[in-house]
Amino acid sequence: MAYCGQCGAQVPEGAAFCASCGAATSVAQQQQQRQQTQQQQQWKPRTGGYKNWTMKKKALATIVVLVLVIMAFAWCGGGNSNAPSGNTGRSNPSAKNQTDSVRKTTPSGTPSGVKKAPSSAVVKAGDMVQLGRRQWRVLDVQDGKALVLLNDLLGSMQYHSRDVRITWENSDMRAYLNGKFYEETFTAEEKKRIAETTVINNNNPRFGTSGGNNTIDKVFLLSVEEAERYFSTDWSRRAGGGYYWWLRTPSQFADAGPAVVRDDGTIDAKGSGTSLSMASQSVRPALWLTINP
Repeated sequence: MAYCGQCGAQVPEGAAFCASCGAATSVAQQQQQRQQTQQQQQWKPRTGGYKNWTMKKKALATIVVLVLVIMAFAWCGGGNSNAPSGNTGRSNPSAKNQTDSVRKTTPSGTPSGVKKAPSSAVVKAGDMVQLGRRQWRVLDVQDGKALVLLNDLLGSMQYHSRDVRITWENSDMRAYLNGKFYEETFTAEEKKRIAETTVINNNNPRFGTSGGNNTIDKVFLLSVEEAERYFSTDWSRRAGGGYYWWLRTPSQFADAGPAVVRDDGTIDAKGSGTSLSMASQSVRPALWLTINP
């Protein structure tokens, strides 16, 4: 005969609870422990399956990373071959075809469609000539001389070191182009072909700002009138994929940056609103080249 551990009363054999106080007997406790043991066994994780699933996830992640790396490599390689030099996001099929034709080289190393600095060679407006290791576009041909304009840009430069009333005659830009740029860019033979030119410095055609005295230069910037005369469309006036470039004509205010060609090729006689001393616009020099020295 068993006894209740709570009140001491006799408990029939096999009874789960005491009839006197209702406390659980050892039989009930053993049944509860067996149920808990069975539940734990039923919910025990299958360690082998979890491990296999973890390995599968790692393998899948590795494959995804490799695919992304291959796609990125392919995209970078393909993108560089199609990106035009200096482009800002705008494209022009005709401009691309023109650039491609210039890049094709002959065995001598001179790009096809680009003439070396001509002597007796016949040149016409629209031709490209090689001068100072750069390509220049022929704008006009007169009396054995060709007016050529740098096909690309030198980069952003300040027009003058101080923000004062200034004209082309006294600007730091004129001193640089006819000094350091001229001396370091052209060979001795090329310098013989570059003609001294009387540069006409008219007033601003819209605002009347004084253009100052005429000058005699070897290298100069185009004026507003010349930028209008030698280009048939705004698009053909663009350079470097679409950047602003200085003209020598003063803007609305003599102590501000001069007139400019905007990134879309339009001429702004008012100026871009920047100061003379700010290196905000690019430079596109021009010169007259003797064809038959």
